[in-house]
Amino acid sequence: MKKIKVLLSALAMVAAMALVSCGGGAGDDGTSSPAGEEIVVLNPATYTGDIGEVVEVGGEKYLKVTPDGYKTWIALPNELNLKGKTIAKCKVFGESNQAKNSTCQLLVDLMENSNKIYEITSKPIPETPELGTGSHFIANEWNTASETDVCNGVQLVVQEVGGSYPAQSDVVVYVGIISVQ
Repeated sequence: MKKIKVLLSALAMVAAMALVSCGGGAGDDGTSSPAGEEIVVLNPATYTGDIGEVVEVGGEKYLKVTPDGYKTWIALPNELNLKGKTIAKCKVFGESNQAKNSTCQLLVDLMENSNKIYEITSKPIPETPELGTGSHFIANEWNTASETDVCNGVQLVVQEVGGSYPAQSDVVVYVGIISVQ
């Protein structure tokens, strides 16, 4: 019985040390989290920047914005370590009755400077809130992938689907809470 108590005590100590080393200790600054725990990257309800405006639709807050080509960048107040996360998600939709909703796609990119970490793509752009998801980004011939998974911004892009996928500057979109797990 004494050996079991000593073993349980040792296991408890190891578990406590593991929890603190992976960012789960008291006073966590939000820059990392234990595996499986959700990290909110952007919450329109607390957004105070100057990109677009915060509006309420169906009881939820959204950032209403008209992305300008590839120039719409929302800097995060703090860098977020997304290492070990497997999925990004957010609700998005376009302004009702926009002709381009059916011919365009909305990209919500979680970025480390110019390197992508996650890309959530909604194609075509829905006219009612729809949950979009994206997995970890893999580099391709026109985009580089982050090697550190430290997110410092969100890029919003609307592209016409087809041809050379030209970026648009006249499509109104709504972006909800962006999170990763």
